[in-house]
Amino acid sequence: MEIEYGKAFRLRKHFSLEFEIYIRDDCPFGYVFRSIGDDNNNIDLFFTVGEEDKRFPAIRVLDSIYILTHELERNAWLPVKMVINKPEQNVILKFGAETRTINYKSKAKELKFVFGRSTDSGIETKDIASVNLRNIKVESNHRLIRHWPLKKYNNNISYDELKNVPAVSKNAQWLIEDHLTLKLILKKEFDLAPSVAFNSQTGEFYIVNDSEKILIFNATDYSTDTLRVSGGNFVAHSPNQLMYLENTGALLSYRIEDNVFSFFNFKTNSWSDNSHSFEYTHEHKYWNNSTTFHERDSVIYSFGGYGYYQFNNDLIRLTPFKGERKNDSNITLKDVPPRSAAATVITGDTLYIFGGRGSMSGHQEISPQNFYDFYVVNLKKFEIDKKYEFSNIVGGNFLPSENMIYDKEQDCFYTFVNQNGGKIIRVVPDKNLLKDVSLLLDIDFTTQYQYTNLYYSAELKKFFVLINRINVDDTSQISIYSINSPLIPVESILAYSPAKRSSLLPLIIIVSSIALGLLVIIAHRLRIRRRLQPVDMITEEMDLKDEIPSVCSPKNCYFLGPFQVIDKNGNDISTDFTPTLRKLFVVLILYTYNNKGISGKEMVSLIWPDKDIDSAKNSRNVYISKLRTLIDKIGGAQIINKNRIWALEMDDDIKADYIEAIRMFNKINREQLTNEEIAELIGILSRGSLLPGFESDWLDNYKNDFSNRTIDTLYTLLDNTSIGDSIKLKICDILFKHDFLNEKALIIKCEILNNHGKKGIAKNVYDMFCADYENSYGIEYNKSLTEILKTEINLR
Repeated sequence: MEIEYGKAFRLRKHFSLEFEIYIRDDCPFGYVFRSIGDDNNNIDLFFTVGEEDKRFPAIRVLDSIYILTHELERNAWLPVKMVINKPEQNVILKFGAETRTINYKSKAKELKFVFGRSTDSGIETKDIASVNLRNIKVESNHRLIRHWPLKKYNNNISYDELKNVPAVSKNAQWLIEDHLTLKLILKKEFDLAPSVAFNSQTGEFYIVNDSEKILIFNATDYSTDTLRVSGGNFVAHSPNQLMYLENTGALLSYRIEDNVFSFFNFKTNSWSDNSHSFEYTHEHKYWNNSTTFHERDSVIYSFGGYGYYQFNNDLIRLTPFKGERKNDSNITLKDVPPRSAAATVITGDTLYIFGGRGSMSGHQEISPQNFYDFYVVNLKKFEIDKKYEFSNIVGGNFLPSENMIYDKEQDCFYTFVNQNGGKIIRVVPDKNLLKDVSLLLDIDFTTQYQYTNLYYSAELKKFFVLINRINVDDTSQISIYSINSPLIPVESILAYSPAKRSSLLPLIIIVSSIALGLLVIIAHRLRIRRRLQPVDMITEEMDLKDEIPSVCSPKNCYFLGPFQVIDKNGNDISTDFTPTLRKLFVVLILYTYNNKGISGKEMVSLIWPDKDIDSAKNSRNVYISKLRTLIDKIGGAQIINKNRIWALEMDDDIKADYIEAIRMFNKINREQLTNEEIAELIGILSRGSLLPGFESDWLDNYKNDFSNRTIDTLYTLLDNTSIGDSIKLKICDILFKHDFLNEKALIIKCEILNNHGKKGIAKNVYDMFCADYENSYGIEYNKSLTEILKTEINLR
């Protein structure tokens, strides 16, 4: 991970780097961080091996290694602080309870840090210590200048809380992801759709679709086992008529309409019923009902359901241990509109009901709708209170899972919903809040029948999502996902980079360029040494640009650098785009702008190459519908299909950095850009290359073409004598992003730095280029720095 966006920190009299570290057992050996100064000297923190395979922290300062005396303490958070005291010429390392002071005689003015793996010249790493990291702080002259808590992130970037400076990671595992990401732990196909029950104490799932066997999946070690049944019948005829009874340790399969129950005894491996056969296809009117078990009263409560083209609002009470329904067991909740697919949970003597799909009359054909209301039912008096009705549902319609989980500490409810590929949401009726507490899955919920449920294990401190997608022929696919508790609102974790530089940027760059020219002239006239004042001025100018505040700009799409989309209200909606939605959005943007659109056939071949034609077309229609919902948030954009060609039309007030860059590439071939346009173009290109996180064969042509046009345009700007040296340095940095062995960028950057007295930095730039060159070609670069500085370059 590169802090400070990969740039170096300026070393003043006092400098400190502080962080917390958690050392894991898997590999307590190798580097924690490496640093290199502009004098090419290092300060590195690493772990080494002592006698009897004991591990110790060690620090390398310049060319000497110092091993600390205390053995590494593992599996605990430890404070680490490194202080550079230039007046005292020492480095102080505080690692846990141990402190070590080391002589440090260096003329370095800058120091760059990389945690973990690095491929940068001078600080390459092969052996990486297995550590967790948090709370990075940097002080300069005893003033806190950076703080990366590393609690929030987006696209592997975490932002400093003081100046919003990025820390960029590669191949890092963010610990918070375990509380955000639904991890697939089981995916299995079945010839006949099964019923599933969950044991929250052991983390075992019981999957049953006949009377012969029970498949047991253990969510702790991901093992599966098949238990052969010695007798009796599994009697369920719907995929949600199976539950695990924790008070008896038995499985219960049941049927609602004919009051049939069968218990599975794990001691005898048999079902209790011997008179009823398994009838999965038996028709009934309680499909997609919601059932909960009241442990104190040993009663199953079933609410709602669908069958015979009608929804119902029946509350049915079943007493499986008595083998009957209770008297007055079928109660119609008249104040709750008929529905199926509602989510329910019982706490104490209260039943909570959320959402579902139905109609006010109960008839399927008369105005069916999705409900987003929340009801409270007193199970003693059967009094009903409509707690809340959520309106303005963002992201499109959804159905919740069969059950909710009540969180007493947070006083809220959790349920899984099938919106935009699937996610867990937090429901807070008293505050009118629906919040995402997991990142999106990428599930196609267009099967004939779907059954979803959310489970919680206090023993494992995990939530589990079950998705049972059932096809017309009764085949199905079971998927089980896990996520760590506690669940955390996504919006509180994901960090968003500001979308656009301040509008002051062009003015500052132009004024700075003019100031540079004036200062050089004044310095010459006053016979001041050229290397003194321009050096300080250029450095200050660069710092000024780096610290310009950024603000979000509505209706912006960013394809250069990290993928980012800002809606019409200035909100970052990037995380609403699943991988498939991102790919579809990118395809439509690039093909619309370059080719005026894309045929449906070609779209399918690019995005769903492994699916058959019918399945791919179905997926295309589903995801285009989802994408339309997202671009409605942007405003002023629409997906059209004309003459079988798909395109994305956007109003002029929607900005896409890729399109803006291409527009200016085209313009510079006809006429000279204004200073404002030059500043805008440099700001756009500074974000990075085109879609660096996207890898597809069809995209390579676009990437190569964009890089080539970027390089050609930047060459044109470098040839512009009215552009100041500081901007040309920025241009060289952009060139290196597109071609890290760009010799023209090397020559110009070294020349400018040398002319302004930054001879050490020029040497460092040259040395890194030579190292990259040798690593790439296996031979040394054949020009010395002196030759580079004498080279006259032709940019044409």
